[in-house]
Amino acid sequence: MNWQALFKFWKPTPDSFAAAMLRELRESMPDKTFTYDKNDFSIKSSDGHVKYLGNMFVDYCRCPRAQRVDVLKRFCRVGEIAIPSHRLNAEDHLFIRLRERVLYEFMSLRGDGKGLSASYRLLTDDLYIELVYDTPDAIMSMSETQLTDLGYTLDQAIEQGRSNLRAMTKTPFKKVQPGVYEGCWGDNYDASRILLPERIAELKLQGLPVCVPVNRDSILVTGSDDESGLRYLIAWANRVMQLPRLMTLTALVFKDGKWQPFLPSEDSPLYNDFRKLQIMSKSRDYGEQVELLEQKYKREKADVFVAKYTCFENKQGRLRTISTWTKGVDTLLPVTDMITFVDVDLPKPTAITAFVSWEQATTVVGHLMEKMEYYPTRYRVRQYPNAEEMIALKNLSTQ
Repeated sequence: MNWQALFKFWKPTPDSFAAAMLRELRESMPDKTFTYDKNDFSIKSSDGHVKYLGNMFVDYCRCPRAQRVDVLKRFCRVGEIAIPSHRLNAEDHLFIRLRERVLYEFMSLRGDGKGLSASYRLLTDDLYIELVYDTPDAIMSMSETQLTDLGYTLDQAIEQGRSNLRAMTKTPFKKVQPGVYEGCWGDNYDASRILLPERIAELKLQGLPVCVPVNRDSILVTGSDDESGLRYLIAWANRVMQLPRLMTLTALVFKDGKWQPFLPSEDSPLYNDFRKLQIMSKSRDYGEQVELLEQKYKREKADVFVAKYTCFENKQGRLRTISTWTKGVDTLLPVTDMITFVDVDLPKPTAITAFVSWEQATTVVGHLMEKMEYYPTRYRVRQYPNAEEMIALKNLSTQ
């Protein structure tokens, strides 16, 4: 992400904020060396820790000028907490919280191995349950090594973290209107309350619980059969997404004892609204991934094209996503509803040789699609379908 372009009209500037962070870090930890990386807007320390400054910068700019010195000091303490060696001294500080999956996936692409040591478990396709150590001054992700040193398995630590979150949740969700409830705690764990099923079960909803965990400080829950509540949720999500620390815009439904992606039926008047939120979330993730993968392949001197994730409206007025498979181009395809096949050897009016759904394509050329170890998921296609396969794809084409 180009932080300089994103914040160029803000005061202070990203560079001046980074300089202030560097001064504070060097004063508070003179035994360490700190380096500012302007390209990914981060500060790296000599012990391998990386502080990504994007969200910190937004928070810094939003706070009153008189509070900025204290905010800087708090930012510098992030990731620098001393964990007690004895389990009994640590257990009250263990908490679980929601985190976006791309946080760790993108750290891996940047080559920041430190970021991969956190303890977490997959909740949905794009969200993790993360274990953190929480103090009045700062919150730090817990590593597997730290948990082992304290004598915890991951399951035990998650249950301890859930117990502490439950104990901290003394008040229920706030009723906004009949069938609509909002988090009201303001303690950085609002969205994480969906990990407390007994609190969700207290809510008087029409149908199954539905939410959009837009960011860590905001959560709204309504019922899957409540059209008024779902409309309220859509409007709320579009408003809250403007705030910092976006996690996901994909709606979730609590069904069969677990949270899973939610979309109304395609004949619902709300289908496109929820689908748009889902696509915006994936588009953001795929967009940032494109930049990181292009940097990775440039470093490796590999000629690989990272295809874009784009959206269109079909004849029925439904939103669909699309990617392009081009002849002669080694490509990383994002997972989309549709794939366009382009033969650059043909004249432009006939270059688009097929337009099929992802599922249809896999039945014909799935053997040419290599799933890569990336998230969001991508498939590498090194060669174009042969003549026989193209005939089969054309017969399936929706054009």
